[in-house]
Amino acid sequence: MRLRVWLPPLTELRNDSVVTFEVLDKGRQVQHRDTSRISELPKNIECELVLHPIDVVLLEIRPPKLRGSKLAAALPSLVEERLVGNVDDIHVVATPVAPDGTAVAAVVDRALLRRALDVFTRQKRRALAAVPSPFALGFDSQRWRVRIRDGAGSVRSGPVSGVTFSGGEEVPIELQYSK
Repeated sequence: MRLRVWLPPLTELRNDSVVTFEVLDKGRQVQHRDTSRISELPKNIECELVLHPIDVVLLEIRPPKLRGSKLAAALPSLVEERLVGNVDDIHVVATPVAPDGTAVAAVVDRALLRRALDVFTRQKRRALAAVPSPFALGFDSQRWRVRIRDGAGSVRSGPVSGVTFSGGEEVPIELQYSK
């Protein structure tokens, strides 16, 4: 079992924040979905934190043929030109490289991510992963998955691709299906 916790924007995250959570079985199927204060989440289950869409920037990159720590060290320089701010203040991870040589880099503010992890550590909860919201949505090769909450949305469009957007509670016109 694993607990998937959908976080609010990281600037709003507190010890007493109310979050949506899902209990996943070994096959990653949702067994239970509810809301709770962080301190009242089910006990003794490792957590997977889902980052709010406004907290993560997803960028397509062409990573060099490096592995492990060498690739991790190179990632910030691959996104630096497309970001505002100091590259030392960000944490960057990337999906596996697709056959066309591209990958998706997820960029998050390092201090805010550390603060979120500390909130869970203080509650004696082990966070195994922090996932951009599009990649927490199920993948189906026949259709995109869309989730809108708190004025922001996520779209899972492929095995290692997705986008986030902000706006109202309505699905953007570009994502609406018409017959």
